[in-house]
Amino acid sequence: MVSKIFTRLLIFGAMNTAAFMFSQSTENDTITRGKAIDEVVITGNSNPKASIKTSTSISTLKMKDIENAAPRTTAEIFRTIPGIRSESSGGEGNSNITVRGVPVSAGGSRYLLIQEDGLPVMQFGDIAFGTQDQFTRFDSFVSRVEALRGGSASVFASNSPAGIINFITKTGEKEGGSITQQLGLNYKNYRTDFDYGTQIADNTFLALGGFYRIGDGPRKTGFNSNNGGQFRVSLLKKFEKGSFRIYAKLLDDRTAAYMPMPVAVSGTDADPKWSSLSNYNILNGALQTINLQHDRTLGNDGNIFNSDVSDGMHSISKTIGAEFNYDLG
Repeated sequence: MVSKIFTRLLIFGAMNTAAFMFSQSTENDTITRGKAIDEVVITGNSNPKASIKTSTSISTLKMKDIENAAPRTTAEIFRTIPGIRSESSGGEGNSNITVRGVPVSAGGSRYLLIQEDGLPVMQFGDIAFGTQDQFTRFDSFVSRVEALRGGSASVFASNSPAGIINFITKTGEKEGGSITQQLGLNYKNYRTDFDYGTQIADNTFLALGGFYRIGDGPRKTGFNSNNGGQFRVSLLKKFEKGSFRIYAKLLDDRTAAYMPMPVAVSGTDADPKWSSLSNYNILNGALQTINLQHDRTLGNDGNIFNSDVSDGMHSISKTIGAEFNYDLG
């Protein structure tokens, strides 16, 4: 009898605890959702609107959301966004990115536009081995990422019937900054991110940031496959009925171009067995080697063209942009 009463008390206590935990999490979720729906979104809209007032399908990723996802490349950040398919199979760059229901008809992101502060990284996304994500690097200077799926995307931007992904950077209105150091655990990788923002005069704000990294990358190539960095700066002036902002970016980064890897297949069609080839590990091997770094071919002018395999995907981007906002009433 005592045992039955004790068991009932345990069950009753567990039910009460579960109900309390549910009510607590529901309250926290309500607060979080309340903040999210009141946030102003600017991507693919004629006027900035709160999330609750726009009919378009927009998702917003904050810095904490991205850190929790632990992406290895910029394209892998997009996997956190509902409805986005991001196939980061070639390293940091040359990824296939699309939105639900829209096929990847060619390499890259033919129907999806990537923006930085509302300006396109490239006007098109289907150049062979020259994709948009090669000229975009995420760092701590990014304030948030907004993704618009379908809707008004094709009206407000080119190459965007599937959607827009917009990297929105910091303006310096929030005082302070950060320095982040990353170290590879099972491969050589050293990366430092930094950003800082401050007010330099009345209603005038300065922000700067970027990253630098060097390392082998996740596959063993025998040399520093990933080597380079990015620097960005922003100057914002606010006045009574609007604001003016000018910003610039310099990207000079080398990353390895990972191509399809050879795999040994044995067994039968019904029961195939996959394994590595002799002297080649499919988990961390690469087709690049320090013993074969020079490539000689014909250039587009018909002359001999020499290239260095260790350059990999060498992305150089020099960007300057400006924004002017004024309330006409």
